[in-house]
Amino acid sequence: MVQALHAARQLKDRAGEATALLGLGRAARHQRDFDTSRTCYHEALVVYRALGDRRGEARALHHLGSILRLQGDYSTARVRYGDALALYRLLGKRHGEADIAHNLGTMARRQKDHDQACTHYLEALAICREIGDHRREARALEQLGKTARDQGDLAQARNHWRAVIVAYEHANDRPYAIGLSRRMARDFADS
Repeated sequence: MVQALHAARQLKDRAGEATALLGLGRAARHQRDFDTSRTCYHEALVVYRALGDRRGEARALHHLGSILRLQGDYSTARVRYGDALALYRLLGKRHGEADIAHNLGTMARRQKDHDQACTHYLEALAICREIGDHRREARALEQLGKTARDQGDLAQARNHWRAVIVAYEHANDRPYAIGLSRRMARDFADS
């Protein structure tokens, strides 16, 4: 990726530069080097804005929001997610909208704001069902189940997790559905 970035800069290929920066940001994130990741995503954002590439701008903002969330800077993450969400809506990118809603739910859940978490997860769920994305639907349902469990509502958690299994089966991900069934059995045995 570093070579791709250098080549893009030498060729003055701004789009290639931004793409390489996103890739480097992802690589740094996977290595848990969040500062480097944030720098790469910010540089990509600057390039995408200079190019007028709204889709790239939305992706860079989304990634920045995620890094900020992982670093615990929830207020700035919300701003970045909000900016990305506005662009995703403008561009009609429903998958991006669902992912942002999911991430906002995750932040709220970590802050123990269960009502807000449910609101965001339900928004993600509605979008996923609308676009027929069973895998993302399952993720939203799984988080709704975890949120219900966090609140002590085990009956509601079970209902969500049963729906997760069905969604994963619709997504042709039976191994994950089986694994989730086992985790559920373990979780409820401990409850």
